[in-house]
Amino acid sequence: MKKQVARSILITALVFGLAGTAVAQQLHLNVFGGYTFRERVDISGTYNGLRYNRVFMEHSEHFGGSLEFEFRPGVAIDLRYQLQPTTGWADHGVSRTTFDLDVHYITLGVLRYREFSDVASGFGGIMIGAGVFDSDKFSTTNFSIGFQAGILAKFSEAVGLKIGAQLMSPVQGAGAGLFFGTGGASVGVSTFSTVFQFGFTGGLRFSFGGTGGTSSSAPPRMR
Repeated sequence: MKKQVARSILITALVFGLAGTAVAQQLHLNVFGGYTFRERVDISGTYNGLRYNRVFMEHSEHFGGSLEFEFRPGVAIDLRYQLQPTTGWADHGVSRTTFDLDVHYITLGVLRYREFSDVASGFGGIMIGAGVFDSDKFSTTNFSIGFQAGILAKFSEAVGLKIGAQLMSPVQGAGAGLFFGTGGASVGVSTFSTVFQFGFTGGLRFSFGGTGGTSSSAPPRMR
C-alpha cells in the first residue's frame, strides 16, 4: 500500500510541477511542520463481526512541503503534500481496536496574498485533492477539500516564514468504510459523518526569481 501511495504522490507532483513551471512567473518552495488535533467520527456499522460506534484519529504532528507557482502577482497555484503519522482506534463498546495510521493529503489549490507591509502579508486559500488513509489493516482514498490561512513574514526577497492554520476534510461520507474499506465493513452502514482535521502549521518559504511574491504590482495593502 505504501509503495502505491508513494508512486501516486510522485506522479502527481511531476505532472503538475511541469505544468506549473511552464506558466509561473515565480516559484516558491515551502517546507513545513505542524500539529493536527484529535478528531472523532461517529459511525454505525460492523466490521469482522463487531459493531462500531466511533472512530478516533489521535492528535499528532504533521509535516510536508508544497510548490507555489505564482502566475500573477499575489496569486499562486499551490501543489501540496502533507503526511500525518498517527494512531487510530475504533470503539465497539466492550473494547477497542487500535491501529497505526498514516494520513496523506495530496492537494492542488489557489492561494491569494495581501500585503500588510513591506515584510508581512496575509494569505488564504482553498485546496482540493485526495486524502489517503493508510494502515497495515486497510488503505482507502477519499476526495478531500481543505482551507488554509495565515501570515507570511519575509526575512529577505528569497526567504520567508509562513505561520497559519488549516482545516482538512475528506468530504465523502465517512462511515465505517472510510477506515476499514468496503471489504470488511457491513453493507448496513447507515450513519455517515464528515471528518474535519484542524491544525496549525509553520515553515519556511524559499522564493526563486522575481521579488519573493510581494512586488509593487501585487494587490494593494490593507488599511
